Amino acid sequence: IKFESEEVSGSLFETDSNATKGTTFQLKNKYIISPIKSGLMVIHQNLAHQRILYEAILKNITVKEAISQQLLFPLKLNFSIPDLEIIKSIKEQLEHTGFGFSVIEKGILEISGIPVALKESDIKNILEQLISDINTELPDAGFSQNDLLAKSLARSLAIKTGTQLNIEEQEHLIHQLFACKEPSISPSNKPVLITLDVNDLDKKFN
Repeated sequence: IKFESEEVSGSLFETDSNATKGTTFQLKNKYIISPIKSGLMVIHQNLAHQRILYEAILKNITVKEAISQQLLFPLKLNFSIPDLEIIKSIKEQLEHTGFGFSVIEKGILEISGIPVALKESDIKNILEQLISDINTELPDAGFSQNDLLAKSLARSLAIKTGTQLNIEEQEHLIHQLFACKEPSISPSNKPVLITLDVNDLDKKFN
């Protein structure tokens, strides 16, 4: 990916008088297009947000400093015994992302706190997806509990394709992405962005 050889802050983005705030735009509510010095950068908004969330969640698990919002009334969910065993096995990591549990037994999961970014109505689906991901992860695929948890939560929480973003949201996403350690690759090793060089565009008109 060509952008990796350019300086991300400063020389990568246009700095001339034509580069005013609001130069990004959204294509098909899926891609964010941004001018750079060599041409155009095309960012996949869902994969970019996955990368941002993945690194943030992994950091929270590691440093154990996630903020939790306490629920006024504990959320009671029904899970099978095998699924509850999976939740128990990652209870500590989930707590480091902002979850709080008061009961995990006899098919009942009682949640007293959730990460601040989550809606109470989404918790069941998020945990079900996490359990599914853990059940289907191949043992020889570099399995890491923390890594898998962060990947699963990032996929569940990332901005979906089809979501309209205003200019400020587009630019905020770009800035968050380039603050990541690995901005060019998603947690599942898919390319997050591509660059279109002006020279390549010129060839199209010859």
